[in-house]
Amino acid sequence: MKNTTLRTTAAFATMCTVMVGLAGLAGTASADELTNQWTLDGHADDHVGGAHGTWVGDDCYSDGLRPCLDLSACFVGDNFITTPLALQIGADESVTMSVWATMPNEIPLEQMEIYGLERSVHQEIRLYIATNGYMIASFRDDTSNPNKAIFEGPDFDGEPHHIAVVRNKVNETIDLYYDGILEVEGDDDGGDINVSGTRTLDIGALNHSTHGHINQFTGSIDEFRIYDYALTADDIWALANPCPPYELELFDPLPGVAGEPSSFQVADATFGMNVKLMYSLKSGTDTANGCPGLSLQLQNAKTVDTVVANYWGDAWITVLIPRSVKGTAVHFQAYERGSCKLSNPIEYSFK
Repeated sequence: MKNTTLRTTAAFATMCTVMVGLAGLAGTASADELTNQWTLDGHADDHVGGAHGTWVGDDCYSDGLRPCLDLSACFVGDNFITTPLALQIGADESVTMSVWATMPNEIPLEQMEIYGLERSVHQEIRLYIATNGYMIASFRDDTSNPNKAIFEGPDFDGEPHHIAVVRNKVNETIDLYYDGILEVEGDDDGGDINVSGTRTLDIGALNHSTHGHINQFTGSIDEFRIYDYALTADDIWALANPCPPYELELFDPLPGVAGEPSSFQVADATFGMNVKLMYSLKSGTDTANGCPGLSLQLQNAKTVDTVVANYWGDAWITVLIPRSVKGTAVHFQAYERGSCKLSNPIEYSFK
């Protein structure tokens, strides 16, 4: 017989006592230093950094580009998203910018920005498509010193592709990854970027100090993230290949009755490994702490508890369910720290 351990988790109990009527949970930056995340799932909110976007022109959403996501933002050449984020990068600081995008079926006649900011003749942070079909990541510092990574082979096929740009100040490079593969490694000898005379970042356009919001994008953009450090090649591969097969199995809680302890079983875990159970009031997307490329199908996920898997590969988490949670649907998902194995998500309404 498998052992079960009674665990009363204060964080989950607190959530349950206040969740009735709660519209959502506030996101905070996670320990893996994800600083901004626009999921673009029917809104332009920044779940992590609070730099919520605003549509200029008609807002537009279509099927999600990234597997397991519901929606993405669609751009038709005359709409874009402004944000209040004045992204500042110090001379010795690294940054990773990750995004999914679908380009049109033909090379554009004019430049198109996936995201961008520029102060004329000075700094810029941009990812754009040039009229020759090249994809260009540009980090120009505040002294007008340009550093770029130029990729000659993006696909104009109407299909989603993942792009990650890394300013790596340890290696002094600008790395451009396309669909998880390092395609270009450019040199970077730049200093401070956007520290003096700051500009704010646009999504689907370039915020230019002289010409305004220009180079509007045509296509779709999804899951735009900024990390304040250089992700590894393995991290980026994981971002480009999200939603792995569910290697853990999460079962409905038993007995699942409000006012009583309920036990969650996570099966197929690795003996001795930490298994973390997360909850949310809504489905969506969020990062898994300790697994930068792994995505939870939860919005603003919070921890229920972390336990060690037993000899049989089971992790049991038991919490007291307050009476006030009766009839409220809660979303749960588990993952294994270290291996980054993910469970199926479940939605459960306590009786």
